[in-house]
Amino acid sequence: MKTRLQLIVTLLLATGLFPVYAHTGVEVTNGFYSGFVHPWSGVDHMLVMFAVGLYAATLKHRTAILLPISFVVFMMVGAALAHFSLSLPAAEKTIVFSLLFMGALLVFKPPRYCLVTLVLVSYFAMCHGYAHAIEISPGEDEKIYLIGFLLSTGLLHGLGLLAGRIEQKHLIYLRMLTELFSIFLATLALAN
Repeated sequence: MKTRLQLIVTLLLATGLFPVYAHTGVEVTNGFYSGFVHPWSGVDHMLVMFAVGLYAATLKHRTAILLPISFVVFMMVGAALAHFSLSLPAAEKTIVFSLLFMGALLVFKPPRYCLVTLVLVSYFAMCHGYAHAIEISPGEDEKIYLIGFLLSTGLLHGLGLLAGRIEQKHLIYLRMLTELFSIFLATLALAN
């Protein structure tokens, strides 16, 4: 009950604040360094990538790695769609929704590992990959940028997995922080 009250209060407070934009289009998007740094440059990216790893840590040992791996694979699929000029409607809004969804997974702790979660998280990943790939400056550094971006995403997933494996009594504070930021940012973005 206390968690739900915190969720409602956070949503109410966040709706009156300024909007958040996942992709501003003003950064340099070429080269390995740019790709590697990008997921760390926006709180929305960091939270989703970290939350995927954090949630995966709650799954059974063998299946825990499947969620982060599928995220990275489907990011590549989304990037390929952008590369071949195929459209992925509402990618930005889906990225915002991914914040809410990952926050809700951590808050409400639904039954562990179901196919619906895997499919949704994979679709979110495809939208993330698509949104980033359409921003890449054309040129020979395009693949290098994507490699940096994918490695950085994997690192954030790994950090989430590691944090999730830490003793559970210390993890509650990390989960609360991740949940609040996810809900806060998604609400800001949806308010616009």
